[in-house]
Amino acid sequence: MRKNNPREFSRDDAAKALATLLGQVSVIKLRHIRSDVPDAVGNIDILAQISVLGRNQTLVCKVVETGEPRPVRAALRKLLDHTAKLAEDATPVIIAPNFSEQAQALCMESDAGFLDLEGNARLFVDEVFIALRSLSHRDLRPASAVAGLESERFEIVAA
Repeated sequence: MRKNNPREFSRDDAAKALATLLGQVSVIKLRHIRSDVPDAVGNIDILAQISVLGRNQTLVCKVVETGEPRPVRAALRKLLDHTAKLAEDATPVIIAPNFSEQAQALCMESDAGFLDLEGNARLFVDEVFIALRSLSHRDLRPASAVAGLESERFEIVAA
């Protein structure tokens, strides 16, 4: 359920968005997702155990309140440090209500996945690359310039 402020969301909202994204990819099976990660685990908000083409992987996720560069950079530092201590099958993912282009670039440069509630995602797990991009509601091109374009582009590449 959405709160009054659409930019506010909970770990559960983020976990549902992640599960929805993963459910769209036939070669990924969601084995277990947990949004009640104990504080002892560190700066992790969500842990997702998945199977990609039969191989186990772990998504280690941090939820941030805003997808602006400063909080995303801080979350990435903590998340990457913690993910490095886990098994090599761990993939860091940042989840936010939305991401600025600069914050998306930070995630890409850090080899971290990202997912937002506006329909944007980028995730590389094992041999599967997921890219999802929605047109911004701030897109000011005239309707004639975007006629025939879909509001979302979903791309799955399996090596």
